[in-house]
This record gives sequence, structure tokens and C-alpha cells, in this order.
Amino acid sequence: MCGIAGVVQSGGEPIDEQLLERMSASLAHRGPDDRGIRVWPDEGPTRGTACVGLVHRRLSIIDLTSAGHQPMSCPQDRFHIVFNGEIYNYLELREELTRLGWNFITQTDTEVLLAGWATWGQDALKRFTGMFAFAMLDGHERRLTLARDPFGIKPLYWARWRQGLAFASEIPTLLPLPGLSRQAHPQRLFDYICFGVSDHGDGSMLTSVHQVPAGHFMEIPLAPDVGGTVTPRNAQRYWTLPEPSPEKVTMNEAAARVREAFLESVRLHLRSDVPVGSALSGGIDSSAIVAAIRHVAGDAVELHAFSYVADDPRVSEERWIDMAAQAAGAMVHKVRLEPGALTDELDELIRSQGEPFAGTSIFAQRKVFELARSQGVKVLLDGQGADELLGGYPAMILARVASLLRQGRFFSARRLARTAAGMPGHEGVRLRGAISLIAPDLLRRAGRKLLRRPTVPPWLSPQWFHKHDVHTLPPRLERASGARVLHAQLRRFITRESLPQLLR
Repeated sequence: MCGIAGVVQSGGEPIDEQLLERMSASLAHRGPDDRGIRVWPDEGPTRGTACVGLVHRRLSIIDLTSAGHQPMSCPQDRFHIVFNGEIYNYLELREELTRLGWNFITQTDTEVLLAGWATWGQDALKRFTGMFAFAMLDGHERRLTLARDPFGIKPLYWARWRQGLAFASEIPTLLPLPGLSRQAHPQRLFDYICFGVSDHGDGSMLTSVHQVPAGHFMEIPLAPDVGGTVTPRNAQRYWTLPEPSPEKVTMNEAAARVREAFLESVRLHLRSDVPVGSALSGGIDSSAIVAAIRHVAGDAVELHAFSYVADDPRVSEERWIDMAAQAAGAMVHKVRLEPGALTDELDELIRSQGEPFAGTSIFAQRKVFELARSQGVKVLLDGQGADELLGGYPAMILARVASLLRQGRFFSARRLARTAAGMPGHEGVRLRGAISLIAPDLLRRAGRKLLRRPTVPPWLSPQWFHKHDVHTLPPRLERASGARVLHAQLRRFITRESLPQLLR
């Protein structure tokens, strides 16, 4: 990971470079290998144009030389970029751009991103396979563009402050800016406390801090409006999760296509000029990744896997970790946590997250990543999203029951609910739960009254939340057409709830 930040400042005053230095220092843990700052225009404030300060902290992965220094500019000095992430298909794009006449001077994927933008403009976003958050300054058009990868793997926050607008990879970098409010957003606060919702699309837990949504870009004209204010344009979507298109293929044909796509993804993710390892929990997804790395990279590569092992044998997955590591010929490194470790490091964990998070498993992940870093491994392949894609959570069975109810297959729905309720961890699968997924809000409110269930728990102040017009029902499913309740649930977990939470 790298860290990016910047300010857009109106008012005709030069940017305080000490402010940029402080933003850079706050992101030092994200990029210990190099740092860079640039202020534009070079000649200082220009009448009618806001000034821009760009900040970068580098974790060197591709082209470890000083040629990868950022902010990076194109030879014509029109475009300037700060970039966090990796473009996995940069070699293929580099070949295409070379044929179009681009002369590359580094081996970085950053230069490929810069050249792609200079060649194709915003259409370049649809060509990138990778995880990224970047700020692209166009000096000719006098415009700053913020963009984020399709799934929002890399973070990108922005906020208004006293003298304009600012952006950063982390919320704590923005908080010291003059005039920035730290007020919590009432609805998001309620949804987190009552339902565990910790990620909010284009928002955050703070009313003043926003996100560039996953799969979007946002333009910021550098000509302030009549009031002298820098006003960003609404974020524009460049990618959306495709609708399913059923095909008549056999199970074996479908499995072969998934396998081919999976192995190609792993092959691209292994592109690195530093050692690459893997996080290994012993589950199907991470075990498949370790096995795929061995298959793609061959037997000559030294493969390192990093795992958290619980002390309680009832929940420990060490047996499965060892089995997967042995099968892949991987050297496994394990971390075990001492009692009190979480409380000792809780303040730092909260600070680094910047917002409330869903559970303490994030601390175990943090310790796994620390272990990898101590072993000299900068990059880990860490599988997220398998349960969201393949329906691995109990809520997915509930959604399938709801689909059957929508189709009028009541006996099948009842049979599935009864079977699932007898499975460990699936005790919450009940017909009434499935009905609540497809019932209108009016009926759900009526059901709550009949069951005498309060909409606000007794340990919260209902007056405060009602005063702030907080909607107290659980977050609703995306509207499902026909009987496709399960599909709507999968989409919701991938785009709005589970996956964003895990990626953060």
C-alpha cells in the first residue's frame, strides 16, 4: 500500500507546504520507502485558478529504483499523478501504448497509468485491471480527477475545509485541516450500533468526510465558482457489477471457466519486484490461492504463507492450515496472540482504521500482516469475496428460502429452512426471517408492533435519534426483480456490506 493526499486551495494564497508535510508524515506508515510533494502551478497562485498540492508516500513494489518517485509527470508536463495500488495488466497496456508511440522511461505501472490517461482519458479506467486510488492533475484543462478501482480495494476519502477541498488515503490525515467538522452522521451511527453496518458507499461515519465510491471517478474543476469556492462535480460511475447472464453449460464446463479465470487472476497478481506471499486461514478460498500460486509459479519459487492460529482448539484452524501448506509446498509462519494483546494495541488499531469497524478479527489480520513484514514480505495475496460470490454465509440460505417463497414453492422453502436450521451457525434460518426479506417496509413495521419489538434498543436514546430523523428499520435489500432475492442479496454483500467491510 502507498499513501496519497492533497489539497485544492482557492483564494489566491500560496499553499502552506508545512501543511503538506504534516499530511505526508501522517501517511508515513503506508509508504516508508519514498516521499514526494509537488505544488501546482509551479509559478505560484494564478488569478482564477485554484492551487493544488499533491502528496505521496511510496511502498516500492514495481521498479524499485528512484524512477518510481511520485508525484510523477508526463514528458509534456501536462498530467501529474499520485497513485496508490497496482495495475496488474500494465505489461499488456505498456505494449499497446508503445505501439501507439509512447516512449517509456521507467519500468513502473505508474507511468503506464499516466500514459494510458494521456492517451485515452477517462476511458482508460475501463482498461485497467487492478486495485487503485489516484489523483490525476490535468494542467491544460485545469482539472483534478480522483478515481477508485471497481471494488474499492484502495481507499480514497475527501472533505471540504476552510480554504477548499482535500483528499487522502486515510481519514486521520484530513481531521487536522482547519474548519473540518468531526460530527458523527446520525443515521450511520445508528446503523453501526444496531446492525453492525460499518461502510457507507460515498460517505463515512463523519458528516464532513466523504469517499469516492468504488467504480467511480470525480472531477474537481480548478476554476472556483462565483463565491470563490472549489466545487467538485458529482462522482460518475465507470464500472458496475454485471447482471448475470445464464448460459446452458455443464457443471464441468462452468468449473473449467472459473478455474481458468482464477488462475489468470493469480498470475497477474504475482507481478512484483519484491517477494510475494499469501495469507492462509485454512479455508477454501485462501487454500485455493496458495495452491494456485504454486501451480502458476512452479516448484522453484520459495512460497511463504502467513496464518493466525487461535489458542482455543474448538475454533483453531491450524490443522487445515498445515494441510494446505504441505500440499502446496509452502513455508507457513504462524502468529498466536497473547491475552491482553488486543487491549494493549486497541488505541492504535482504532486510529489506523479511522472509523468504527465490524469486529475484532481485523486485529488478527493486522498481526498477520505485521508478521509478513517482519519476514521481508511486502505483498500478500489475501482472498476476499469468495463467500460473497458463492453464497457461503447463512444469510444466503435465508435469501434462497425467500426466492423459493417468491416462486410459490412453499414446501421446498419450508424443507430448506428446516434443514439449514439444523446446521451449525445456521440456527437463524427461519421462514419468518425469509418473509421479512420480501415484505414491504409497512408490513415489517406492523410485525414489529405485533411482536412488541422496539425499533430503538432501550439502551439508546430514541429521542436523540428521532430528533435527527433517523430511519430505525434494518437496512433494506436492493430491490429484487421477480424471484431473484438471492441474487439481490449477493449483490448487496459484494457492493455495500460484507466485502467493503472486509477490504477495509
